[in-house]
Amino acid sequence: MVKSPRISFSAAKDSYHQHDQVQRKVDENLKNMVFKHLEQYKNIQHILELGCGDGVASIDIAKQLMPLTYDAVDIADALIDRARDMAVDSSFMSRCSFNFIQGDFNQSLFWQALPQKKYDVIYSNMALQWSYCLQRLFKYIDQVLAVNDIFAFSIPLSGTFDELKKVVRINKFITHHQMKSLFKSLNWQCLSIDEQSIQLKFVNRVAQLKHLKSTGVNSYLGCEKSEMKSLWRYLRDDNDQMTTLSYEIGLYVITKG
Repeated sequence: MVKSPRISFSAAKDSYHQHDQVQRKVDENLKNMVFKHLEQYKNIQHILELGCGDGVASIDIAKQLMPLTYDAVDIADALIDRARDMAVDSSFMSRCSFNFIQGDFNQSLFWQALPQKKYDVIYSNMALQWSYCLQRLFKYIDQVLAVNDIFAFSIPLSGTFDELKKVVRINKFITHHQMKSLFKSLNWQCLSIDEQSIQLKFVNRVAQLKHLKSTGVNSYLGCEKSEMKSLWRYLRDDNDQMTTLSYEIGLYVITKG
């Protein structure tokens, strides 16, 4: 697997939307959860999105919530360039000031460079799994989230890509129980939680692995070297039989106490 998410997501810029059915489905569910909790909010001023991709979801959220400012970050240069072009073309968003940022939300420098303000909504769909230390990332988020406001995110949980555990090195995914423990340590309250199991089917193993590459998720954050012999053996023994790829997704809407 590729080491850097920045490289893999930039490489997938042209194929992503042909294979991102899981991300789109989860994003739609997460947005519905957020909008439900924000029905009573009349004046949302500032939104931060972590892992905005090419900005398609960002525009949709801004249409619904109409903030004054929308700051969005993604690590992939190519995707941020597309997001900026899309924002320029969205002339109907005259009230909202978009700021698309190429950066790494794992780094303290990113948080130090953010505008000095508190955010009413922080949103992230299927991106926080690329954090090297989720507890540290949550502390950064806690510092910029306004009291009593909303942090909504989705993240793959333990059980995701179980089909590949014995084939290639896969990233370690957090459990739902560990996630709730992190919330408790930060005095965050859960407004809404959902867990989704999604299983994709592929005609063979080659198609299964191409899906990972096409959506940019063929990155590995660990230190162990990939076992290429196991991967080649896995592909060599492919008999063009139907295979699957499992996603276990946690969706969370929390508020800062």
